Amino acid sequence: LTYCKIKDYKNAIPLFSQAIKIDSTNGNTYRERGKAEYLFNKFDDAKKDYGKAITINSDDVEAFYQRGILKEKSKDPQPAIDDYTNALSINANYENAYFNRGKLYCDQLHNYVLALGDFNKVLELNPDNNEAYFWRGKVKYNGNDFKGANNDLSRYIDYVSDNVEALI
Repeated sequence: LTYCKIKDYKNAIPLFSQAIKIDSTNGNTYRERGKAEYLFNKFDDAKKDYGKAITINSDDVEAFYQRGILKEKSKDPQPAIDDYTNALSINANYENAYFNRGKLYCDQLHNYVLALGDFNKVLELNPDNNEAYFWRGKVKYNGNDFKGANNDLSRYIDYVSDNVEALI
């Protein structure tokens, strides 16, 4: 883990592999190697390790979440949405899973009703999540709730005045 903390993923991966040789039943080690592989741009290997971590421990919320991030790179958002939904079925208060799923609902599927629900939940869990105000404002704008969009985007701009997209 020390190599990961200093962002030396190239050296971290073999150490995780050694740990897996010693104990191949530890899903956490697969998940952590998957993170290092992802950060070292070894996406196929990371996907396999996240899958193995989930096979070993089907309640590994972090493995579902991390695999969801990886799956966002594909042109089909549904597998990522499914992983975020699985993470939320394990931990219904996982703010980042709601946030990422909401972005996919908004930008990829243009399902503003589901996106709005996710961003409302993010803000219920963390009213100080300024990015969620931006995204919820975007969703409201696309849903023709211009007053609501203005309120959310104004709140966002109060906190982050250098985001040009919110100013347009």
